[in-house]
Amino acid sequence: MTPEILLEALARMGDPSCANTILPFLQSQDHTLRLIAVDTLVRIGADSAGKAILNLARKNQDPKIAKTYAMALGKLKVRSAESYLMELAKMAEPSPTLAATYLALGRISSKKSIPILIRGLAGDFDKGSENSMIALIEIKSPAAITPTIPILKHKNRDVRYRAVNVLSEIPSSQTGPKVLKILEENEPNSVGPAALVLGRIGFKPARPTIEKSFINSQLPDREMIGRSLGYLGDKKVFQFY
Repeated sequence: MTPEILLEALARMGDPSCANTILPFLQSQDHTLRLIAVDTLVRIGADSAGKAILNLARKNQDPKIAKTYAMALGKLKVRSAESYLMELAKMAEPSPTLAATYLALGRISSKKSIPILIRGLAGDFDKGSENSMIALIEIKSPAAITPTIPILKHKNRDVRYRAVNVLSEIPSSQTGPKVLKILEENEPNSVGPAALVLGRIGFKPARPTIEKSFINSQLPDREMIGRSLGYLGDKKVFQFY
């Protein structure tokens, strides 16, 4: 019987007590087999294996296998892995391991890791930035709002709009007034992102400033400014086309 067939059979059984049979496959040199092992642990609901997986992760010295452990700890929501994952995020080079670690921190709802994820969001590692965005949205802590707002001015357009997603998806009374200040600064690259946040959260006091920005045909991302007016239910946007 091949390892793949064994793991599929264990997954179909759905018995969490089989976790110990699966754990050795997390250390396989075969990347695909490691992924199948993680999937199998999730499918059988092996939450009780979290401590054992964390112990193996702490002993591991292989950066590639560290990705597998991060995935397993995140998908099984092993909250006791918070300190390990935070340390891994600080030590790992830009790589699939780092990207997986960011996701795992989100899945365990690690509020302590918000500063790490903010740095990841604003960083040059594209997949890390994307996964940091996903993690911050999953954590949904208002503590992420203030440090994310300056990222609306980031040099990279993709990063700016990832910040838009974070600010739009985390409920907070801070967001509207603080992002409106960014909009009022009228820096060309940040007007579109700031306007879109304000539209998506329905911050109506921003409407006059957004309308004024929309009239300026020289601004980049003008379609985003128009979209923000649509979110605010402003029918006057049509008169500008």
